[in-house]
Amino acid sequence: MATECGGDQGRWWAFHDHFMTTRDFTRDGAVAHARELGLDDDRFAQCLDDEAHLETVYEHHRAATESGVRFTPTVRVNGEGAPVTEALVERVLELVETLQ
Repeated sequence: MATECGGDQGRWWAFHDHFMTTRDFTRDGAVAHARELGLDDDRFAQCLDDEAHLETVYEHHRAATESGVRFTPTVRVNGEGAPVTEALVERVLELVETLQ
């Protein structure tokens, strides 16, 4: 929900990246992060409190579940989901280097 509310103010990716590295998934933590990003934190908090994007979040969850995603982040290779691990990232970077 926080990522979608951040997107309302043009910072969807900033919230996405933040939630990949934090353990604080509280409302107060999200509002503090909005403030750090220079967003209108009152508007952001109201978006969270109103659950303005709840249906979007549910729809994304439904679509992911239906496609077999069981964890995030996930990459799909040949229709199969796989967790993004440090080893996977290192292997992809090695493969990219061989293409250059």
